Amino acid sequence: MNNNFSKAFIDLVTSRRSTRAFLPDPVPLDTLQTIFQTANYAPSNCNTQPWRSYVVSGETRNRLSRTLKATITEGKLAMDFPEKIKDYQGVYRERQIAVAKLLYGALGIQRGDREGRTAAFVHNLDFFDAPHAVFLFYARMVWSA
Repeated sequence: MNNNFSKAFIDLVTSRRSTRAFLPDPVPLDTLQTIFQTANYAPSNCNTQPWRSYVVSGETRNRLSRTLKATITEGKLAMDFPEKIKDYQGVYRERQIAVAKLLYGALGIQRGDREGRTAAFVHNLDFFDAPHAVFLFYARMVWSA
């Protein structure tokens, strides 16, 4: 394998980060369109590109955020992944604890501050104040025999 490619790939993957705060400046519509039109060139099995992306902005984004926060606060929305600490075991539990310490520590939230931790979690549903939110849906392929 080309050593320069290997280094570039490793640098790309290891420099990845999770952004949890965004500027309020909207991205121009033509820029969003270019991004998603370019994404259509991403490789997929049999070149099917079995995904759909939806961008919400403005009042639609705000209404969706309010609705999501209300339904999760009322206990009417369930996550599609384990959200209870007891659901994580072994190395997954260790990773969850390590990331939680880093995240809540950076936010100045103490371990025992349940209200602060809950508020930080619910802030996910504010899309971290980003002016746009993108939802990716992947088509489930059904094969017939």
